[in-house]
Parts: sequence; C-alpha cells; structure tokens
Amino acid sequence: MTDFVVSKVAMSVCALLVAGCLSEIVSTSTGPDPGGDLAGILADLQEDVSSLAALRGECSLDWPVPSLPSGGDVELSVGGGTACARSGTESRSAEVRPPPHTWGWDGLPLNSTELAERDLASPALTACSGDVVSLQVLTVTLDGSEEHLLFASVSAVSL
Repeated sequence: MTDFVVSKVAMSVCALLVAGCLSEIVSTSTGPDPGGDLAGILADLQEDVSSLAALRGECSLDWPVPSLPSGGDVELSVGGGTACARSGTESRSAEVRPPPHTWGWDGLPLNSTELAERDLASPALTACSGDVVSLQVLTVTLDGSEEHLLFASVSAVSL
C-alpha cells in the first residue's frame, strides 16, 4: 500500500515540475520582447531610408519615432552610418545605408574632403518617441558633379 502512495506522490511531483516548466516557456514566448521590437523599429527606418535612396531624385519623408508596443519610450540615435535604438535596459543597433548626414547643408558646392570633415564634426542625431526625424535626399554638387545625398534632422512634436 505504501508503494502505491509513494508512486502517486512521485508522479504528482513530476507533473507539477512539467507544468511549471511549460508555463515558463509559454510566458516567455508570449511576453513582451523589447529587444525584438527595437530591432523592428530599426528595420522600418532602414526600409524607409532605402526607399528614399531608390527614388534617385530630391524627396523627403517625415519619420515619427514610435513607442514600443508595450508603451515604453524609444530613444533613437543616428550617426556615422549606424542607428541605435534604446528603451530601458535594452538596446539594438543597425547599419543605415546610405548613411544620413546629420548636418545642415548650406547649398554651396562641396568636395569629398569637406563632406568627410563635416560628417566627422557633426554630432549624432538623437530623437525620442514622439519626435519626427526628417529625411531629405538633396542634389548636391560634390567634386564638380551632382550627387544625391541623404540628410537627417529632428523636430520635436508639440503636444
């Protein structure tokens, strides 16, 4: 009789362990994934940058920095051909091609050296959820020929 009770208790303990493990797996797979959400935001930014560059003419796009689906704020920084998205303790980064220039163009012709110097001297662009990143492709005279360059700036949205 005691063997019967012990075997039932052992089976009950095993069933509880299995149920606990399965519930942890399910809650992990259905819970919020801020890292994946940040990567998705960066992928959306890259898709829009690529679309603008593919037009091969002057164009512009206002890209609002979104919040996470969970409602958390996102901080986005872009500079040197890299974008980084942060929220809380999570962060993700991605390459942005073509790399946006974060300085304002004055309309004067440039050479490659001036372009590189301005890129090195300009700070990274920083925006938060609710801000709008303005992306513009402009025709710039660079080294005596016309080139399309992508410029980015930020404007805060007033609520």
